[in-house]
Amino acid sequence: MFDSKEPPNFRKGDIVLVAFPSQIDGEIGIKRRPAVIVSGNRMNIASQDVLLVPLTSNKARNYSEATTVEIMMNSPEGRKAGLRLDSTVDCSVIATMPKSLLVSIIGHFSPNLIKSVDDCIKRCLEMDESDQDHESDFNSPSRVPRNPRPLNPDTNISLELPNQQGNI
Repeated sequence: MFDSKEPPNFRKGDIVLVAFPSQIDGEIGIKRRPAVIVSGNRMNIASQDVLLVPLTSNKARNYSEATTVEIMMNSPEGRKAGLRLDSTVDCSVIATMPKSLLVSIIGHFSPNLIKSVDDCIKRCLEMDESDQDHESDFNSPSRVPRNPRPLNPDTNISLELPNQQGNI
């Protein structure tokens, strides 16, 4: 959707307007919504898609503080990001979108702000390094072992499951 023949190089932390397909009253249309690119720069170069997390100014929705990052439009981060309204980054919604649906780049998050978004996504995905409760789940006999033996050394495919005692 960019005017030039060659699309821009999208970077992690770019705030973009996205042409989201939508349906209202049975009519299919396009809604332009802001989002932040959270996919890594190597993926952004190699792929035709990007990973996005939406921004919203809707305060009526009941967001959890643990799954969002708030940005005030008049803060240094909000101004650099090009925000026109106080916004919430909803890290519980991660979308894969083709670059062809990206309308424009409106700003960029600071490294500190994108780190806050990354940390928020990790909390949503329960990847927080300080969360040791989930580590024990992987040691449970009902889970697949971390390094199962390959069924066929030529293909390096492993589908073995542990028995009741956790042995293969």
